[in-house]
Amino acid sequence: MAEMPDSPLVQVFRTDDPALLPLATMALDGEGIEYQVRHAGTEDSFEWQMSQTPTTRPVVVEIVVAGDVAARARDLLVDLEGSAPAGAPAFVPAADPSADPPTVTLEDVESGLPIATISESQLQELTTHLEEEKPQQYYMTPETVEMLQDAGADATLVAALRESVGSRSGGVSVRWIVR
Repeated sequence: MAEMPDSPLVQVFRTDDPALLPLATMALDGEGIEYQVRHAGTEDSFEWQMSQTPTTRPVVVEIVVAGDVAARARDLLVDLEGSAPAGAPAFVPAADPSADPPTVTLEDVESGLPIATISESQLQELTTHLEEEKPQQYYMTPETVEMLQDAGADATLVAALRESVGSRSGGVSVRWIVR
């Protein structure tokens, strides 16, 4: 796909069904319509999500095109809108840009107490460097925190994890939740 024009981009399709994305992009490619696929929250998360071990966290992607071809693109993708599971909306309008993005919270599994509120990119660092103990859950020891620091993880994230683990040589189970 070529570089997108300078005109404003318009969302023409949004889905959490990974089987629909290739169909939508093939339809646009077939008509020569330039597009971008991006995660609903951040532009680079989709490629990262596809490289990770699946979790229970839904991945919603959207397709955006230049405003001057949006109507044509929507016409091409209208049949895919009806492919969503029964009861689920096939097309979800773009989120209100003034609305707050979902918050990712780290919490101590045993106590349920919050450890920190982290960004999507900080969560990506955790999931890239650590293996899940259970879905959305990691076991942290002082050595784990040091490994994250040595790997170049965000300093704020490392500090929050270091504080939660403290000197507990046995470690602590930490889970992340999107609110």
